[in-house]
Amino acid sequence: MKKNKINLVKFLIIFLGLIFFFVFLSEFSFKYLGETLFFALCIGIAEYYNVLLSQGGSISVAAAPIMAAIFILPLPNAVAATFFGFLGMAIYKGIRFKSVKNELVSLAQGVIIVCLTGLVFRFFGGSEETINLVSTIRRLEIPPKEVLLAFIPILSSFVFYFLVDISFSQLLFSFEKGTPFIYAWLGAVGLLGQIYIAFFASSLLISLLFHSVSYWSIFLFVLPLFVVRYSFKLYMGIKETYWDTIKALAKAVEVQDKKRMGHAERVADYAISIAREMGVYGDDLETLGLASYLHDIGKVGIEEDTLDSALDLSGVLQGEPLHAKIGAEILEQVEYLKHASDIVLKHHALFGQDKEKSADIPLAARIIGVATYFDELVNIEKPESRLNPTQALAKVKKEQSFRFDPKVVRALTRSLKRRGYAVTV
Repeated sequence: MKKNKINLVKFLIIFLGLIFFFVFLSEFSFKYLGETLFFALCIGIAEYYNVLLSQGGSISVAAAPIMAAIFILPLPNAVAATFFGFLGMAIYKGIRFKSVKNELVSLAQGVIIVCLTGLVFRFFGGSEETINLVSTIRRLEIPPKEVLLAFIPILSSFVFYFLVDISFSQLLFSFEKGTPFIYAWLGAVGLLGQIYIAFFASSLLISLLFHSVSYWSIFLFVLPLFVVRYSFKLYMGIKETYWDTIKALAKAVEVQDKKRMGHAERVADYAISIAREMGVYGDDLETLGLASYLHDIGKVGIEEDTLDSALDLSGVLQGEPLHAKIGAEILEQVEYLKHASDIVLKHHALFGQDKEKSADIPLAARIIGVATYFDELVNIEKPESRLNPTQALAKVKKEQSFRFDPKVVRALTRSLKRRGYAVTV
């Protein structure tokens, strides 16, 4: 069912993209044929150099030449340049990587976004002459008021392009991952906002250079454009290394207890899904994910069948396990992990028994507590004792208001329902 829904959404995007393309193609101006082919080449090359995102999907530097095409060319020509630029890459990637459907979706998205952005640009008074007007600013040939009016369509179209492009990518992401669209969208806006500002600045530079030196501008704008791309790729690489380190630490904990292999990753998966249902996004969601992977790091120093192990088990029942205290102390010593220490310290804290103490339990800790318990129920070592997700959820619900936050339990229920389990909210 879920796969059919995703395929339907992709089909609709491709269908709408083709409609937009053929509608605008009828007004194509051969007067700008050379410029159209030039921008198609630039868009195709830029689309090839995409950057993979940590949460899934990718971003390419094609936004810069696409925006420049909108500013410089008649809209039908900008649409054609985008179509053929993406088509070239779709054919290349489809043959090499066998991902024809996804490439066609990217092509259709690009065409739809260009059409809508171009209409916004012209709605606010933009035209092919707008860049000519902007280029005269340095010679002070026009009054400041006219300069401001010239920037209104440019800025409006940039904001629109950014928001719609993010919306398309996160729409598919939310369908594929089964997460609420709005929170995935807000997280992406926070993550990609700065890179899109850099793309916008590059598109304006491309437009001004093309106005001045025509096709030779390709040699002038390639360097800054790919510096932006390289910087963002480096940033994403650092984040990926950061998360690989976190996951390696989590596995180090599980090595000493084979029965718990994969526990940290599953808890992180459940916890992030719950958090998204509750409107957590951005840095708070990242911190939650980090704490989810490392919530048991304190168990490194606790051996089985020892007094410390017995004290830890007793502490779990009281909401104050030894491993949580040790884990919090470990994280406190590392600068980029210390903001998760309080979450790890309180992830077993009992919610509901004491109002004042309950209020001091971070939301992320409450979420991890529910996710941990749920995962333990569905992954009990003995198969005959293991519960299915529906049975485990029923048991979790019995503990709400005494051990778990009811709001978190309801969010878990919604999350499981999105995953296709027959549960009642």
